[in-house]
Amino acid sequence: MELAQILASYIETGSGISKVSVAPPGFINFTFSKEWLCSLVKTILTEAGSYGNINMGGGSRVQIEFVSANPTGPIHIGHGRGAVLGSTLSNILKAAGYYVEEEFYINDAGSQIDAFKRTCLPVTSRLWVKMPLFLRMVITASTW
Repeated sequence: MELAQILASYIETGSGISKVSVAPPGFINFTFSKEWLCSLVKTILTEAGSYGNINMGGGSRVQIEFVSANPTGPIHIGHGRGAVLGSTLSNILKAAGYYVEEEFYINDAGSQIDAFKRTCLPVTSRLWVKMPLFLRMVITASTW
């Protein structure tokens, strides 16, 4: 608590901060002035979607690879978490001036995918043969 009081004494009020106080067990609390908050809201509204952006990256290229779901296994909440974290990190880097390429990685190589194809092929082949000729022609034409 004593250290917090010493540190708080160095925080000056007046330029955006109207009040500084110390609370147990040693938190330093400060209150922004209403004038500063109102001017900040005006700035945010004026700058709209570019508020807070900086040019730290200078257009440097960055690739963020995320959402690596295993197509042969179950989808779980971790995949959603990876999507949110990857997208958020991409947005932060874009706002910092980087040219960001987002890559949604799909695990499409290896023995798991081969096994998956071997499992699906007999089923899809049976469905294809039973499908009306006209529908097969439409599906085939749409892939040209």
